[in-house]
Amino acid sequence: MFRPGRASLAACVIALAACAKGPPRALGTLEYDRITVPAPVAERIVSIDVREGERIDAGTVLLTLDRTRVEAETQQRVPGGMELDLVDPLAEAVVRQEPGLVALGAPPVVEGASYWADAAFIAAAGIPTVIYGPSGEGAHALEEWVSLSDTEDVTRVLLDVARRVCG
Repeated sequence: MFRPGRASLAACVIALAACAKGPPRALGTLEYDRITVPAPVAERIVSIDVREGERIDAGTVLLTLDRTRVEAETQQRVPGGMELDLVDPLAEAVVRQEPGLVALGAPPVVEGASYWADAAFIAAAGIPTVIYGPSGEGAHALEEWVSLSDTEDVTRVLLDVARRVCG
């Protein structure tokens, strides 16, 4: 049996329930970009030498990394690592701007490198060794390049060094 009073009461309850405040709702799409930057090294940070927001000059040391693993790997590959002997005739011929050496406008830069190279095996065998080459970027990366003009200059220098050292 249908009772109109109960139906009206049920309709009122449903209508009042629709007026109740529920959790806030938002319509739309939530998007985000995740950018990951690979660290060139995975060493532990020993010290941070600047504070966030501090103004710094070019060349300022920002932090110091633990060198234990790098030094252990270097010792494992070639005991003693590799150093350039500037007194060696080959090294001297490449580094010094002597008359007859192709003029590049500036002498080659002598500096240490953080990478390891197979040249260390040659040096460990007692063979005079110099790592010398053109400038570039992205070693062993997806985009690796060297300067074409530097490559031409390096070729001239190496030919001249070979003529002078080998006779």
